[in-house]
Amino acid sequence: MVSLARLLLLPFAILYGLIIRIRHLLYDTGVFKSKLFDVPIICVGNLAMGGAGKTPHTEYLVKLLQPHFRVAILSRGYGRKTKGYIRATVGSTALTIGDEPMQYLQKFPGVTVAVAERRAEGLHMLQHDHDVVILDDAYQHRAVRPGMSLLLFDQVTLQKKQYLFPAGNLRDVFSARRRADLFIVTKLTAPPAASLQEYFTRRLNPAKQQKIFFSGIRYSKPKPLFDIPDGHIEAGIAPGNAILFTGIANPKPLQDQLESDGWMITPMRYRDHHTFSRGDIFELTAALKSLPADKRTVLTTEKDAQRLLDESLRDLLLNLPVYYIPIEIAFFDEDNQGFDQEILDYVKSAAGNR
Repeated sequence: MVSLARLLLLPFAILYGLIIRIRHLLYDTGVFKSKLFDVPIICVGNLAMGGAGKTPHTEYLVKLLQPHFRVAILSRGYGRKTKGYIRATVGSTALTIGDEPMQYLQKFPGVTVAVAERRAEGLHMLQHDHDVVILDDAYQHRAVRPGMSLLLFDQVTLQKKQYLFPAGNLRDVFSARRRADLFIVTKLTAPPAASLQEYFTRRLNPAKQQKIFFSGIRYSKPKPLFDIPDGHIEAGIAPGNAILFTGIANPKPLQDQLESDGWMITPMRYRDHHTFSRGDIFELTAALKSLPADKRTVLTTEKDAQRLLDESLRDLLLNLPVYYIPIEIAFFDEDNQGFDQEILDYVKSAAGNR
């Protein structure tokens, strides 16, 4: 049954959908131009507003490509307080480049990380000294024509009826999936049974040249937010009472996993890319004190950790037991060879044609 609030918003969603379709038509017919670049470009995106796992899939691509190619990641830099093209440096922070680019910068020191609202401007700056550029969350940015587009679908959301914004969380029409090269159904907890694969195939209805892959998330052991001093050994933490402190689109899968691991979770949830304030940390401290005294911890995501490391919050967080949880993805195909080979073949071919 459709809720009253959604019914009231449906006219606005229809208008939004009409605008999106007209925009796509203008690009498809060449009225609006999509710029081509000489460098191989892989776009990672989705049709919904966040929560499909773009960040860990981008990291997967970096790990796959970095041993063989000079890799750059270009993002818009959501949540940053700056404008224009910025190439990340050791002095960058989440406020200057955004939380996701900051995470890439820390995890992949040999990879160029840059941000730009206008991706064409960023690609112009990066194309000559890199072998491949990964566009993070740029599927709707049609001013650039990537060589390969990966479109991600959260498996839970994909099994539900979806509505366009503001009646739902779709930021693009479902038919826009036709431009993608590869579909990835994400956040599966196990290899999908044949019947579920068939369902997803019917739902996505891929064209002949489009392929579907399936991936799941692996959560690593919690790591301390701040470095452990030399000479000290971090023994890890056992499940207990914890505040799950997040500012991401969908923290539910993480909460479900933590609770299945034995954690007793009290969620404190903020909007996606929320800039944490000192007031937020005061509220966190009070909430932590309300938990039972033994084994009380603050858990957060790796992306949120980038914003919590802001210097203005350091003095409030240093004495709190704050841990972040790294994640990575794994593909449910034969030794990852199918997906990996698709990516490597494209980059080798495109780079060879330069």
